[in-house]
Amino acid sequence: MSKFSETATTVRSQVYLVAALSELGYKAEIHADGAALVGYEGRERPERAHVIIRRVQIGPASNDIGFVRKPDGTFGAVLSEYDRAIGFDEKWVGRVQQPTRNNRRWRTRRPRDTYSVGASSYKRPRVRRSGSSLLRGERCNRN
Repeated sequence: MSKFSETATTVRSQVYLVAALSELGYKAEIHADGAALVGYEGRERPERAHVIIRRVQIGPASNDIGFVRKPDGTFGAVLSEYDRAIGFDEKWVGRVQQPTRNNRRWRTRRPRDTYSVGASSYKRPRVRRSGSSLLRGERCNRN
């Protein structure tokens, strides 16, 4: 049996964590009260997690990967020694955290090159080096 250990993350939002895992190609299970992780043998382990990537998505000899909510509000990644050795280590946890940072920024900031008047959205005029303007008052689609 592999030994599990916890790696700290900066992720505080479960929504962003699940979105980041989805961007990386994993379908995460969410458990409000936590659920047991499953080892490579198919047996439940004593370790519990709130967000779980099941081992079938990782590899046949892998264990489940879990994220447990800690008292300070962040999530900790629960990883086995074997999974760390095959690439699910601190570097991978960093990739999980990166999309959540981008999502947070994307959701809270408006694009700088557009502005709204009523229900319409317009692109801001861009200026060429020669001084003539481009795209003055051109309408854009809201996505």
